[in-house]
Amino acid sequence: IQTMGRAARHEEGLAIMYADHITDSMRRAITETQRRRKIQDVYNHEHGITPKSIQKKIRDDRMSGAHAEEPVERMSAYRDLDTHARKRYLEELEQQMELAASNLEFEHAAALRDTIQALKDSTPAKQKRSRRRT
Repeated sequence: IQTMGRAARHEEGLAIMYADHITDSMRRAITETQRRRKIQDVYNHEHGITPKSIQKKIRDDRMSGAHAEEPVERMSAYRDLDTHARKRYLEELEQQMELAASNLEFEHAAALRDTIQALKDSTPAKQKRSRRRT
């Protein structure tokens, strides 16, 4: 059922089942998938929803090395800021992270989250505390 459901959610999805005859399990799966599809169609019609495929930029992981230096540059610039400016900068990054998440750009939001955490961990107060432990 799960694979059929995934196919049904795609704009041009199609599930093909190969068998000599339709078993009870297959019949139940087909019936359940059709039942759920009808419910979804009614909901979509009532709410004016037209199903469509998502439009998402294709990520090019080959370029990830080119951006690898960016966090290092951010970190050194961040350390040079005063306490108030650091706080403002972190707030700005958090807003960017929330915006990215609301735009369903989860990879970008996760990268910003990691950057924010790294910057917070690099504050002088945290470094002093960690030095005392060693």
